[in-house]
Amino acid sequence: MNLLHIFPRVYLRQKLIHKLIFICLICLWAIFTSASPYLIAAINPPTITINIRPQGKVITNKFAGVNAWYYLTHWDSTAVNQPANYFATNYPYVKYVSLYTATGGCRLDAGKAQPQGCDGTRDLLKDANNPNQGFNFDPLDRAIRNVLKQGLKPIIKTGNVPCVYSRDCQAGKFALNTRLPSDWQGYYKYIYDIARHMVDTYGMQEVRTWRWGMGSEINNPDWFTDGKGNTTTKQAVFKLYDYTVAALQAALGRSNLIVGSHITPELGWNGLEFIDHCGKGKNYYSGKRGTQLNFLGFSAYQGGNSGKNAGILRRRAEVSGLKNLKLQIDEGIDILGSDGKQTSGDLGSTYSASAYAMVFKNMLDYNIDFWSRWNTSSNGFWDGVHSVGSNVAMLTNQMTGDRQLPLQVRGKTNQNNIVNAVAGYHPKKRTLHVLAFNHNPNVKATSREKPIISIRGLSGLRGKNMTVKQWLIDDKNAQYWWQWQQDAAKQGIGDSAYTRFSKDSSAVQEALADTNARSFFTSRVPKYRQLAALKSTQSQVKMSGNTIRLSPNLDHHAVVLYEIGNI
Repeated sequence: MNLLHIFPRVYLRQKLIHKLIFICLICLWAIFTSASPYLIAAINPPTITINIRPQGKVITNKFAGVNAWYYLTHWDSTAVNQPANYFATNYPYVKYVSLYTATGGCRLDAGKAQPQGCDGTRDLLKDANNPNQGFNFDPLDRAIRNVLKQGLKPIIKTGNVPCVYSRDCQAGKFALNTRLPSDWQGYYKYIYDIARHMVDTYGMQEVRTWRWGMGSEINNPDWFTDGKGNTTTKQAVFKLYDYTVAALQAALGRSNLIVGSHITPELGWNGLEFIDHCGKGKNYYSGKRGTQLNFLGFSAYQGGNSGKNAGILRRRAEVSGLKNLKLQIDEGIDILGSDGKQTSGDLGSTYSASAYAMVFKNMLDYNIDFWSRWNTSSNGFWDGVHSVGSNVAMLTNQMTGDRQLPLQVRGKTNQNNIVNAVAGYHPKKRTLHVLAFNHNPNVKATSREKPIISIRGLSGLRGKNMTVKQWLIDDKNAQYWWQWQQDAAKQGIGDSAYTRFSKDSSAVQEALADTNARSFFTSRVPKYRQLAALKSTQSQVKMSGNTIRLSPNLDHHAVVLYEIGNI
């Protein structure tokens, strides 16, 4: 039927109608091609497709470490009165405490001039100029006892050399002696005596579960330099590692020793050459080939390079014959705040939630053993308010023991967002977990995502209603930061309240230099804890065939964990 015959008053020619249709199509094409990314994403949202089989490797605890820059700050009087189950209750995923520069050194006694900028409080000798006077192990022992009280294991970081063993003691950026030994046998005996004290005090069965790490960022000239250049410094550091390992082996026995070191990919001489030395180089102490290296830590600041750097290190280790070398992130994640000042390790904003989730995925993808963090709360470790990063670590810990599941991510996202996930299934518990996140490298990004998560291959459940448990982390859930920002503005707490550390630091109580501002924050801790608490919700989702579909609303930098049982 011709529509023109039905409406005789409409005197339009068929040719004109065709033109109008063509113009409309052109307009629609223009609208869609110039549409905002929000519209495009709404039409083609990111999809995460997960298959219950095949099941891959076991997901392990990836947030197992914390660092103590100066162990007496957090692990002496502050820790001694804490309940023995404090860490097990608040941070059950933490297993190790790295005690930085635990063996000194930078002190001079008996009237000798102290090197300018030197921090001598870490030295273990009773008389810094006379090792024959013996050791003062009491400060280090107090810290170790408090670590053990919490059910944790110490990682004792040795490395910086007491001045008595160096020809020209020089304090570096970190207020410790940057020079290498001139009395190598004296330094060997120093490390040997320290290790024997640990065995005599705590017993071999205990000490053999500890880790020993020689130095921090050993290729960073701010930590070690002989004053002559990178080439000679590098060889001296190799020698320092060989002598340290030899002393520890003599004191503990090779089979009772877990030892490694820590490099930084971005600074100083090429840290990959340290791997070559340990794998196939000539040992400076024994004269034989290679040196025991069980693990290698690396720094991963500004978050995103953890996977790339791990891949480079892993390939070099395999070429050097160290196929079983364990890699760990000894430091990270975001070192600078928006004010250009150093953070306490990460940011307090929700940005850290998705950044932590990204690093978690990287650690799984690149087989990184674990990450050791600078803090867990607004007050370092003890008391305070759990950081948003700690909340993500708590969620990932629920996946420990799961078998990782394969997944694919497709579709468009808004404004350079990165939508991704980690999925795991525990056959014995018959429980499935999905951790999904919306990350953006821009801290100020505000765009949201609504991905579609399809979990396939769930046989025998067709048509059933499944109970889905959900934990969400974003600005309004399991996060107190924006309430603190509003409170600070009302109280007139501005940039001047911070001196050394950034206003963006997650460890607010350590960053605040103004005592009144710190007191105000402390008064609000009970409220902030309520806001930061992880809370779950439950819903019923009906199976569609052998598939479950979930559609989370992920605000900027948000993270969600799903748990589905009886699968």
